[in-house]
Amino acid sequence: MVDTYKDCTPIKKDSKFLPETWTRVGEMHFDAAELELAISAYSRVLAFKESPYYDKAIYKLAWSYYRDNRFPEAIREFDNLVKWADSKKASGDKFGSDLRPEAVQYLGISFSEPDWDGDTVPDKETGLERAQAFYRGRENEPHVKEVFQRLGDMYFDMTKYEDAIAVYKVILQKWPYFAEAPTLQEKIVKAYERSRNLVAAAKEREVLGRTYSKGSDWYKANRDKPEALAVAAQLAEDALLSAATTVHAAAQACKAKWQQDKSDT
Repeated sequence: MVDTYKDCTPIKKDSKFLPETWTRVGEMHFDAAELELAISAYSRVLAFKESPYYDKAIYKLAWSYYRDNRFPEAIREFDNLVKWADSKKASGDKFGSDLRPEAVQYLGISFSEPDWDGDTVPDKETGLERAQAFYRGRENEPHVKEVFQRLGDMYFDMTKYEDAIAVYKVILQKWPYFAEAPTLQEKIVKAYERSRNLVAAAKEREVLGRTYSKGSDWYKANRDKPEALAVAAQLAEDALLSAATTVHAAAQACKAKWQQDKSDT
């Protein structure tokens, strides 16, 4: 790569073009799969937080770590980007960063990676355990629940329903009153149904109907959010109706069996 730079004009240390220059150098190495050099170049941009290239550099730094199977470092940088974007928005920036959604997505993906050691043997530690360890004590930061939810959705979409349920239940335990909680509880029901655990699905459906109906603690905490209340009301009503239908069907089945046993005797 030395020849690539032979005709370049040196840039002064205080040049306003440094962030852009190092970002473009990083891009060149990234595209050539020279990840260590890309990491080195993108890292140099991190000293320029007010540069318009800052969020792109930190995102591509995280991506370089991810492509190099260095998932803990990738998570650290994706998380730094999300925190930076949220701080910018909190200070009055309308958008923060348009790379934020992708950073959250890849946080979920990175936590769910089965092998962090590069030895092709799946680790015993779950993505949920990794996320809990990484965010321990940081649950009040605005993006943390979002990352957990993305991790759960990753597992759900991969049909890893047991893992998805575990993540969703942790979310509902840590943040029981957030507006979308009823929808998440409904996903727990669906996960059990799709894994053919109908008994557990019925129990979780009862929880849905009881926990998010009018007058519940969740309802009181979200009384100023009419759209969330409308969604919850519909889900709770459907859940209670389904639970009643299930109980009735089970009772009919028991009655039929009892009558059959009686006629056999």
